[in-house]
Amino acid sequence: MKVNFLDRVEGISQVTVWMAGFALIFVAIIVSVEVFLRQVFNFGSSFGTEYSSFMLTACVAFGLSFTLLKRGHVRVDLIKSFFPKIGVFLDLLSVTALLIFSAFLSVYGWGVLSDSVNSHSVSTSSLETPLWIPQGIWAVGLFFFTFTCAAILINSISKLVRGDMAGASSLISAPSIGEEVEDAVRDATKIN
Repeated sequence: MKVNFLDRVEGISQVTVWMAGFALIFVAIIVSVEVFLRQVFNFGSSFGTEYSSFMLTACVAFGLSFTLLKRGHVRVDLIKSFFPKIGVFLDLLSVTALLIFSAFLSVYGWGVLSDSVNSHSVSTSSLETPLWIPQGIWAVGLFFFTFTCAAILINSISKLVRGDMAGASSLISAPSIGEEVEDAVRDATKIN
């Protein structure tokens, strides 16, 4: 069975989202322990504050790709409601704009990382964490988001060229109400 390239990207994205989820649980535990220590023993450190911000930026960077693949980004479909026949082309324009924006973010992220590496920057807390570590994870997440945007754009254009309007729409358009209901029913049956 041949695996689609976009399926591989989605598989990687699924793994990174699970890792991000566990990281957020870890952050919640650390912050809770720190709050408890401050309230009960009047003792605290900057560990929770510092590392929760590092993990949050990494989670957001990798979460952008997963959200795009699941067509979960917020959309305003006012124009599409008046001109439904050009909807997929407006979505194509949106993904193109998102690719350009994410490319700028990636270039900026790699620039920040490069500056931190070259200047041996560390965090301002007593932990003095080398900033290239969290910024490297963040930059990789931004790059993966740009890569995901490009993969979706290429796949949707390929489908449009072959005349598969529905296939292209299933990659880049907001889910219909019917699709959302199907997803909710499928998720509910998994739980039961």
